[in-house]
Amino acid sequence: MYFLKLSKLSFLFSSINQTILLLSEALHFSDCAGLDTANVVEAISQGAAQSWQMDNRSKTMIQGEFDFGFAVDWMRKDVGLVLDAGNRAGASLPLTALSRIG
Repeated sequence: MYFLKLSKLSFLFSSINQTILLLSEALHFSDCAGLDTANVVEAISQGAAQSWQMDNRSKTMIQGEFDFGFAVDWMRKDVGLVLDAGNRAGASLPLTALSRIG
């Protein structure tokens, strides 16, 4: 049961981190390709890529504003806690480790 709870926490934090990272790369690629980034976000947000981060962070990210307050610091701390708990439990959490920020 502990491993199941740990896996759920690991998945949650990995998903959030990966969504932010992938959104950042999508915006960067769109900009480098000379595309209208707002139109790209509108198009990809209509499908499976839609997320809270895309809905709430893409507009400020397009404007070059990346100050999301303490959310990133909390996420970094929480991912570290999950990785530490996984280590103590002998659970390998490679996707969570890949998504660790900082």
